[in-house]
Amino acid sequence: MEKSRKRRIMIRILCTAATVAAAVSAVLYFRPDIYLRLMQAAGFVEGEVNSFEAKNETEMRTLENGIRFISDIPYGSEYPNGFLDLYKTNIGDSKEAPLFFYIHGGGYAGGDKSEGDPAAASSDVEEATQYLQTICRSGYNVVSINYALAPDYNYPVPIYQVDEAVRFLRENEAEYGISTSHIVFSGGSAGGQLAGQYVNIQTNTEYAKQMGMEQTLGKEEVMGVVFNSALLQPGNFAKTDSFSNNFMFFEMRQQYFRGDKDIMDEADVIQHILEDFPPAYITDGNYGTFDQQAAELDQRLAELGVYHIYNYYDRDTAKLPHGYDSYLDNKYARDNLEKTLEFLQMLKE
Repeated sequence: MEKSRKRRIMIRILCTAATVAAAVSAVLYFRPDIYLRLMQAAGFVEGEVNSFEAKNETEMRTLENGIRFISDIPYGSEYPNGFLDLYKTNIGDSKEAPLFFYIHGGGYAGGDKSEGDPAAASSDVEEATQYLQTICRSGYNVVSINYALAPDYNYPVPIYQVDEAVRFLRENEAEYGISTSHIVFSGGSAGGQLAGQYVNIQTNTEYAKQMGMEQTLGKEEVMGVVFNSALLQPGNFAKTDSFSNNFMFFEMRQQYFRGDKDIMDEADVIQHILEDFPPAYITDGNYGTFDQQAAELDQRLAELGVYHIYNYYDRDTAKLPHGYDSYLDNKYARDNLEKTLEFLQMLKE
């Protein structure tokens, strides 16, 4: 009898726990704004989520490796988080160097220009910026921007801010000693989607009209694009081989794109690419990520005759997660970085 009673109590406890878990999941499923705010409070964003005040004062300093670094430059956005960091190369004349324009990931709800994607990059700021500093040491000036985050701001606000940042840099080339005549756009995860969408706007006139945006750059000024574990098809945001990632990606998709199929189609990078798309470098991990989308981009660019490199390590080689490229203590991430640098060098020649 005692054993039977204990069993019934245990069953009740398990049923209650399952009911509570199901209720919580249901609330989060139908209220992505609550889910994102909980993630942000848990550390997905450091400090205030959306602010018109920089986290630090704008300052210029020379890093130990000789790079001149200017932090938290306001780029004049009418939206929050309108600040950028600038890394000026010490290779040759920085006034003539091409520009590497980087957009961080974080599912449109997290991340930071100097800390990277909280779902992928190292939490150590020095490691998180190592990727950008390495590119800077290869002869590129590097810009990394912040932008407004969901759930308070959603599509298409960040793409407007990318354009605001580009226009700001164009108007202030002399002040910062840089050139915007040759730009490579890059981003990780959600930042990769923003980079690809922005380049489509610059190279596809009809698409720019559809977006209601002017083409800030000429086609010849966009040197290339580097996609790192990039979201490319928002409609397939939550279609990976990881249940937990799919739940998180679904919540991000529902909030940022408002769950609207027409919006997701409009933001689809692959769908709007034309022959004038610049050379591209593509890489992704092989589980819990957008590797199928990367393969489709590879196929689409090949069909269009657009020069590109698709760097992919299959699972027989190594199990690599979403954002693997940011873990530079991993030999495959280091190998990928070397191949990225070779691609960037090719663009300069």
